[in-house]
Amino acid sequence: MGRRGFTLIEVLIVLFILGLLAALLTPIALRVRARAHDAAAMLVLREAVLAETAFALRAGRYAHDLAELGAVGFRPRAGVELRVLAGGRAYCLASRHPRGTRWFVASDRAGPHPSGAPACR
Repeated sequence: MGRRGFTLIEVLIVLFILGLLAALLTPIALRVRARAHDAAAMLVLREAVLAETAFALRAGRYAHDLAELGAVGFRPRAGVELRVLAGGRAYCLASRHPRGTRWFVASDRAGPHPSGAPACR
């Protein structure tokens, strides 16, 4: 008679290989996900910079808060934190996603760039 089914050793080897693959791929998937969240924060920041420029052309000064940016059609995306840190003659914006890896900062002196904290230089 022929064999039917798998032996315990064969099943354990397959489970070990699957566990090893999962352990190797999980950190990669988490890094990719964090990069996607960072990309969303950067996109919101770029949209806010365009809104600041539009607001400045219309009002002759930069916006002091998000409500003023809303006057030119800017709508922040859910899940991305955006801060207006300055206004008037200069602007500084900072954005991040809570599941991302860093803050992104843009000012009238420098375009969007990564930063460790939401502070403008």
